[in-house]
Amino acid sequence: MKKFDPTVGWIHSNSDTASQPEAAPSQATASSAQSPSAESPGVYHFSRQGARLNISEQAPSHSENSAQALSKTKIPEVAETAELVRELFSRLDQADKSQDILRRVARTLSELDDLKLRKLALETVILQMGSEINQLQALVESDMQEAKATEERNLKISSYRHDLIAQLALKVPAAQKPF
Repeated sequence: MKKFDPTVGWIHSNSDTASQPEAAPSQATASSAQSPSAESPGVYHFSRQGARLNISEQAPSHSENSAQALSKTKIPEVAETAELVRELFSRLDQADKSQDILRRVARTLSELDDLKLRKLALETVILQMGSEINQLQALVESDMQEAKATEERNLKISSYRHDLIAQLALKVPAAQKPF
């Protein structure tokens, strides 16, 4: 059965070696040194960041192997985490741009609502003003008709006075002339 160890590569292990944990690293070293994929010059392995990995190194002893395995596994994790953090922040920058746009949209919608409320308030004021204008126009028309009627009555009275004075002038005897 084959197992993959990131520090060594593919390890050929048997069911007997699984029961003997100390024998596995030495066999792993021997099998990885004999592994054709580790020695073949045409096969290359790359990390997630694109760096070429050298997996054909000699495997260290068991204690060195576990220490180096921990350090090697932590370093790629830290590098990957750092890359993920950078990617996250770059996406957050993009999200911030959209957040600014969304905040601007929300602010614009709020301003539109305020303008609609002001328009509604102004429309009620305009309707009240229109009603007042109509009342004042009706009052002006009424006053003008009353003024016209008064002037017509005054004209008739003046005409009657003129006629009366003319008739009185005919009835009054002419004054005698002194000799």
